[in-house]
Amino acid sequence: IRYLNWSAPGNWIVSSGIISFVLSLLRTKYLKNDSIQLLSLLKTPLKNHEILLSIIISSGIVGILQFLISYFLTNTLNNEYLSLIQSISLFILILPSIFFFATLGLLLGIFIKRDLVMICIIFFVFKTMVFAFGTFIPLGNYPINFSEFSMKIPISKIIENAQLIIQNKSYSYLGFLGTTALLIFTYLISLICSFKVFRK
Repeated sequence: IRYLNWSAPGNWIVSSGIISFVLSLLRTKYLKNDSIQLLSLLKTPLKNHEILLSIIISSGIVGILQFLISYFLTNTLNNEYLSLIQSISLFILILPSIFFFATLGLLLGIFIKRDLVMICIIFFVFKTMVFAFGTFIPLGNYPINFSEFSMKIPISKIIENAQLIIQNKSYSYLGFLGTTALLIFTYLISLICSFKVFRK
């Protein structure tokens, strides 16, 4: 398989994940710091979880749109022809990673106050997505200890299995399940923290 085709799943996940992460982080940070907007929301019948879910879902939808755009562009430029079943499998497999990064952005946005810290965290998350999960560089090229550790991360499993799908090889949904579990766990932590920060 050509490198351009092999690296396509990494492109989809990084572009869609970082978009949803940044949007969620920005919305949460500015909501928390805009006392007028926050107070007006808290006076409505909306519950905390509804406010948080609206941020996650709206950011996730933009991430999905980015995934679809990058999916179409890379397949067109790489002359990659995937079947409908492959496309649906890829979408289902990658979907939880998009919402995980949106939820991670939400959690970090609750605590971040300074713009400089926010920029540093965005940069760190982006570099981690690019280099730590085998998105653009095969994990086999890293030291054994690092590659073994990285392969245990559910996001790495999603990327690996997405690469298997485009090669018409057998794959599993372990990464999907693991990322979904992380998504739920991160959301619950965000919900608990929001009660202390939003309604203090």
